[in-house]
Amino acid sequence: MRGFFLGLLLMPALLAGTAAAQKFDALSDGAKKAILDDYLAQADAPYPDLCKGEIKRMRRIADRMGTREFDGRIRELEKSLPQSDESLYIKMRLLKREMMLSGIGFDKILCVDTPYPEGAEGVHEGRIKTENTASFGGKICIVDIPSFSTDKTLFPSEPDSAAIGRAELSFDAKEIVFSARQKGSSNYSLYRMAIDGGAPKRLTNGAYNDSDPAWLPDGGFVFTTSRSNHFLRCGGNEFRLQVLARCDGDGKNIYFISTNNESDSMPCVLDDGRILYCRWEYVDKNIFRLQSLWTINPDGTNSQVFWGNQSHWPDVPTCAMQIPETDMYLFQSSSHHNAYRSGLGILRPSEGMNYPDGIYNLTPHLGWAEAGVGPKDTPYNADFGMSKNFSAFYTPRPVGRHLYLVSGRMRGVHAIKTSAYSPEDRLGLEGSLANRARNVPEDYSSLYLADYDGNLELIYKGERNIHFAQPLRPRLVPRKIENVTIWPGDKAEDNAVAPEGVLYSANVYENSLIEPGSAKYIRVIEHCAPTYADGKKDSTREWLDVMKALGVDPDLPFISADPSLCKYFLSGETTMSVLLDESHKRILGEAPIESDGSVHIKVPSMRAIYFQLLDKDRKVIQTMRSSTHVMGGEMRGCLGCHATQNASAPPRKPAAALRKPPAKLENRFGDRTFGFARTIQPILDKHCVRCHNSAAGHKISLESKKLIDASDFSVAYLNLVLGGLERGKKQNPHSGYAGAIFPYHAYPNPNVEICTEESVIPPMTVLSGRSRLVSMLEKGHQDAKPSTREMDLLKAWIDLNCPFRGEEDILEEPDIDEKLYYSNERLYKGLSFAPKMRTAPDVDRSFRQDKFDSQDSRMPHAPDGAPMPSIRYEGDKRITAIK
Repeated sequence: MRGFFLGLLLMPALLAGTAAAQKFDALSDGAKKAILDDYLAQADAPYPDLCKGEIKRMRRIADRMGTREFDGRIRELEKSLPQSDESLYIKMRLLKREMMLSGIGFDKILCVDTPYPEGAEGVHEGRIKTENTASFGGKICIVDIPSFSTDKTLFPSEPDSAAIGRAELSFDAKEIVFSARQKGSSNYSLYRMAIDGGAPKRLTNGAYNDSDPAWLPDGGFVFTTSRSNHFLRCGGNEFRLQVLARCDGDGKNIYFISTNNESDSMPCVLDDGRILYCRWEYVDKNIFRLQSLWTINPDGTNSQVFWGNQSHWPDVPTCAMQIPETDMYLFQSSSHHNAYRSGLGILRPSEGMNYPDGIYNLTPHLGWAEAGVGPKDTPYNADFGMSKNFSAFYTPRPVGRHLYLVSGRMRGVHAIKTSAYSPEDRLGLEGSLANRARNVPEDYSSLYLADYDGNLELIYKGERNIHFAQPLRPRLVPRKIENVTIWPGDKAEDNAVAPEGVLYSANVYENSLIEPGSAKYIRVIEHCAPTYADGKKDSTREWLDVMKALGVDPDLPFISADPSLCKYFLSGETTMSVLLDESHKRILGEAPIESDGSVHIKVPSMRAIYFQLLDKDRKVIQTMRSSTHVMGGEMRGCLGCHATQNASAPPRKPAAALRKPPAKLENRFGDRTFGFARTIQPILDKHCVRCHNSAAGHKISLESKKLIDASDFSVAYLNLVLGGLERGKKQNPHSGYAGAIFPYHAYPNPNVEICTEESVIPPMTVLSGRSRLVSMLEKGHQDAKPSTREMDLLKAWIDLNCPFRGEEDILEEPDIDEKLYYSNERLYKGLSFAPKMRTAPDVDRSFRQDKFDSQDSRMPHAPDGAPMPSIRYEGDKRITAIK
């Protein structure tokens, strides 16, 4: 630890380095023209205004540099005011350039020169690293700043032979690790190579994509990978999503360190050894906005929200990195449907963990990308002077206390769109050409040296986009966090179980609105990743047809605070719910809560879990709308329900639960996943349908028949969840009988300053604790008298947010015919494998993944080589096979 803090003290000296100054007059004519053209393109006001602003900014640069070296030249230029013209503006820009580039401490930069991804929705945040959006023509270069030119190309040796993702320099600046898909290879893999030359060494292989690598202090790598074999719930199976994993320096011993069911991106190792990354997830929330920053240790322990897990703004905060010598973090705010439509921002989590606290917009003229302009945005700098002609930025990287490198592009003649999500965004049209990412010269981004005052100096212009730029110099090795995870190795046999972890809370009531003493049980739910997809991509059409049959205009009665989104909406492929694009869930069990509010429980490792607090009748008081996990052997605590503080005061006396061994979860439902037809309809048939049927003329039919042939949704399911919709009748979140969460509704919360769809839902607002159906049956409804077991099943189904299908239903569906699948060339051409339903693989993220290099390798096979089911159910018991 002492060495770590000594390293922090020495950091400024380590980063200072030496650098040759760039002399404008010595540059080539082409370089001079590029720089001067860029100055004119940045000009976004009359020259008198521009020149006045440049004088002020140059003086601020001199102040922060602590030098008076440039004062005389600044005064000489100022004498020309108020008369100003293009010539004076250029002179001022050239002097400012000299000031910006003086003493930066490096003269060479590692970067990636790359085209944009291609293909259907190729610039979507979940598609840019997929094998069939790969755009060949990328290269990894070393740029020489003094000459404004390429020093050398490291990779590939043959032009236009590789699609390249992220490249990252080692701490000693002697090697790089990068992701690439070479021609002749099916997918993105990890490589490492020496800076001074030599052939790259391929670290990973197979039909999965490995991307976004970063060096770990122990010599290994953190990266993102699609080895989880799961697909995007709100898109199609062409979205091969990637989550965090780690491996040794030779690419061996691959283990997942994330249980996310959507995607992780852009991991960065902080000085204290934690990994900071962007995570997209939605547990009973809307599909669009919940991208937030998280931290995790390199061994997968201590997964924590860093900032924004209940925030609508910004859109996708990613590529976040520490600003040296500060408690601030620079990030890019990308667009969900176009990762290259990005602004910039700064976070200071010590000031708050959700919008509008602790966040500052560095590019206010761009809003927050697809999320639009927020209701309470704060610019970082009141004197900020960035040109409003910049339309997008990408991969910012701090290079000191005051400077950063960033890729930027101009808007040209096009207006910049700052409004929120619209149908144009969904189609990838982005509303304006300034926001689009196309492989044409005018849309490519160049490399800038920037500061937090809005000054940007062009330092390199490549053949295409210049991304992932970083100084070619050594940097501080972060603190090495010791491993505490029990790594179980390969999964040796069917149904093998990895070591458990332990979770505890000293007080589940802390930081909540829950009445102390009211919660009697904690329920643990697994939110399972969809390793299946039907390949039909029809959920949107199914949803629209159902709305039409119900006589409901989907554009009117369900509008939320954001007028472009509905209170429920489907856009995915495998339809699991009418409320949102969903995967199956499983109740892992329950445990009692002590009288002081403490809990201490064992939970399975590497499962995406969330919690519910139940009252004495096992009705939900509060539900968590995010997931977490524990590693094997990990023991971790948490704050009260839905805490958003960075720290919590220690309990005044030892918690009762912690004076006992950790409790084992009581599993009352087995492994079942609560499909409606399998679990709920038999109860309705037994107690309700004799009255609630169409033949009897009852308005609320609870029959099992389909509403329309084009959809599997039953009349009973739709009536319970949506509440007997009628033409022209407006709906509110409590119209349904079941009590479901409407993920696109902003539930009012007195503890939240700006309520959005992502905010915490107050206790006793939704699910079984607020269910009209449960209340009606408890009070007595006609002669319907469900048993205690039946009521438990009803409440549990409601508390999983009313799923229509479960995993058991998926396993009864046939796999799509691969010939039919690949006939859809627009979406599926170039993908490494077709998705499965009946034979969907079981992916246990606890175990080592080295032997799994494809979907096929995860499935058992018949003697003739045909894939066999990996998962089957015997009653309520789930059984898996790996060979």
